[in-house]
Amino acid sequence: MSGISRGSNIAIARKIPWKDYKTVADVGTAQGDLVVQVALANPHLNGIGFDLPAVAPIFEDYVESQGLAGRVRFEGGSFF
Repeated sequence: MSGISRGSNIAIARKIPWKDYKTVADVGTAQGDLVVQVALANPHLNGIGFDLPAVAPIFEDYVESQGLAGRVRFEGGSFF
């Protein structure tokens, strides 16, 4: 999924004026590329990825590989 949406995620991270915000949340985050790209492009932001609990290890591995474990975290749950 990240490969398909990477270009859009980078555009969202760079073109939305994030300067007035402190936190960003991605609901239905999967691997977490959107919140990762936003955090990479905006070092003042902290991020939350929300998805089913089974996704946590995939998300956490990806976030750690991007050096964002201190700023981006996972929350498990269901939006239904």
